[in-house]
Amino acid sequence: MKELNIFRQFLAEGVIKENALAQKLRDEAKQPDSKVGASIFNKYAKKIENADKSDYKKIIKAMESELISKHPNTFSGEDDIPGSFLSEGRILKEDTDDITYALHITTVEYDTGEMGYMYEVVDLDTEEEVGSEFGFKPLHFIGSGDENDQQVFRGKDFNSIKTSGMYQDEVIDKEMALYIYNGLLKGNDFYGDKISFDPRELAPI
Repeated sequence: MKELNIFRQFLAEGVIKENALAQKLRDEAKQPDSKVGASIFNKYAKKIENADKSDYKKIIKAMESELISKHPNTFSGEDDIPGSFLSEGRILKEDTDDITYALHITTVEYDTGEMGYMYEVVDLDTEEEVGSEFGFKPLHFIGSGDENDQQVFRGKDFNSIKTSGMYQDEVIDKEMALYIYNGLLKGNDFYGDKISFDPRELAPI
């Protein structure tokens, strides 16, 4: 029995954003040892593209069942791999209010001429800032992503900013967002921490 390459990739790579899952399924269909199930992978990739995020779990489980049913000598569900990465939020971390939150990290230039970066939590679908609704107000820093970078404040240290075209998104939930928020304010070192990325490394100029 083979462990599906696609599922190993999900677990190793962490967060998979919307529609990237469909592409991963198509990529798996091209793998030599998955050829026997290629039509199934492609069928469910199309379903993912046309589905709501809330249906991803159901669709992936249905795909697993069909693979095992039609090709029992190739695919095995012993480890319930789809269930494991879905339950850990590896595809999308969704909150109960059906918003997918993302930590939006942007390189900016302040009207003082200094360069820095900002953090905000946005709705991944609309890209609107929503973190302020649950305690993550946008954070602004001067520097290049160091623990000692100075935090600055709109109306006091600057009045306006412009983005320099560099940004990163990391899908998160509210709990993780507030954990990161407090860590940034305290100057914590996120290296080897319980989150899978260092917010400061994603914000260099």
